[in-house]
Amino acid sequence: MRVKNILQVFGSLVDDDNERKLLLTITVLISYGAMMLHVSCWINENEEIYPYLFLITIGDAAIGKSILKIGNRIYSYHASLIAKESQVEVEESKIAIKKWKDCISKCKEEDCGCGVEPTLVKKKNLLISASISYSKLISNLFDNQPESMLLFDTELDNASHTDKQDFGNLSPTLRKIFENEPVSTHTHTHGNITVENPKMACIMSGTEKQIMRFLGNKEDGFVSRCIYFLLRFSHYKGIADFDDSKANILQDTWKLIYKQVETASMYFRKHHLQLTMDKEVRLLIDEYFSHKEQEVLPYNSSAYLACTRRMRGILIRIMMIIEALHACEDNFQGTTWPIPVETARFVLGMANFLLEQSFQICDILPDVKESAEDSKERLQKELMDKLPCDFSFGDGLQLAQEILKCSESTFKRLLRKWIERGLLEKSAHNQYHKVNCKEEASFKAETNPYMAFGTNSMYDEDDDDDLPF
Repeated sequence: MRVKNILQVFGSLVDDDNERKLLLTITVLISYGAMMLHVSCWINENEEIYPYLFLITIGDAAIGKSILKIGNRIYSYHASLIAKESQVEVEESKIAIKKWKDCISKCKEEDCGCGVEPTLVKKKNLLISASISYSKLISNLFDNQPESMLLFDTELDNASHTDKQDFGNLSPTLRKIFENEPVSTHTHTHGNITVENPKMACIMSGTEKQIMRFLGNKEDGFVSRCIYFLLRFSHYKGIADFDDSKANILQDTWKLIYKQVETASMYFRKHHLQLTMDKEVRLLIDEYFSHKEQEVLPYNSSAYLACTRRMRGILIRIMMIIEALHACEDNFQGTTWPIPVETARFVLGMANFLLEQSFQICDILPDVKESAEDSKERLQKELMDKLPCDFSFGDGLQLAQEILKCSESTFKRLLRKWIERGLLEKSAHNQYHKVNCKEEASFKAETNPYMAFGTNSMYDEDDDDDLPF
């Protein structure tokens, strides 16, 4: 069950441009990742991450967001397998409760050996929508343990309407779930509930106005924890050329897909897998993100910086899903599996594109009402942009006084801050140089995100050298 083979199968379900094929790829990987109960990876001594990802696709009505339903269909089959097993446990618990009640009713002794009253097992339901309240969400996470869940919704307004109700805003809870931090709730119906290690992935879609209603502004911490796709306009595609006989082929395709899903579902429920990264992979990731952060820092935007920094963990999660699927294909029985450098390069090839999507979401979302401090930071960015690559203290001060209306001592403090952040370096007495102003970084991911999938199509049979799987 090579990942490439899986994607080739799904590629037959869409005849579209590379952007939508990339969206389909991410959706499929998220759906499989949501099945991975016992897969994790240590980023550093304080951070262990899991392969659960959040995706929001933005686009006008009827523009093609329905492609996400393929991901939902994959996970739904996995959920149905769990539900069947769960139903057996439910029926067994009902029988046990009936036996206990019969025993108690016939008992005339103080101790009849009936034992403790059995608990009714709840049927597991691993699929939820964004219209759920945060307390019910936590209750579902608790009841479905140790299984992971998928939140799927094609209307972001469902989440927006939830936020307006008395039962609370979903965003803070979703943020904690993404970080696998404990979530808890207290209600009269469910009592005190705490889920120590919540496991859930998320696939949602909506329009630009819907995401503005859902998130409110770019400072919402949920913004930087998502993968985004902004679908571009596509022209009408007719149905005249569709051959009805292909319906049988599609049915056969889904039968093959369901076999793959069942194999993955069984494997990831039984096996614990620790993904590892060697020094070369870690340096590759560090080099890309240290360079990318230097590009973002001059903007003095906490939203841009948060998206950049959290993208590292998102990309590592994608690497984890790919390699966990490879372990599944090999029916690997061990507990430690490495992320090879080829997979790291492949996934980093998506980084520029995915970051650009995140930045566009930040541009769409409104700012929190600009304070005097925010205004100052915006002017500081303007000053940085207008300073030449090499400048003297006097020339810089003159420009700073024009833009910031600041004193000499304030300008000195600003220079010290920029030097500390690595944006400037002192080249000589009273002479400064803007770092990376002329030279290019030694490593960059592919500018074209689709280059990661080969020059033609990621579904071509003959492009084995272009993919790590």
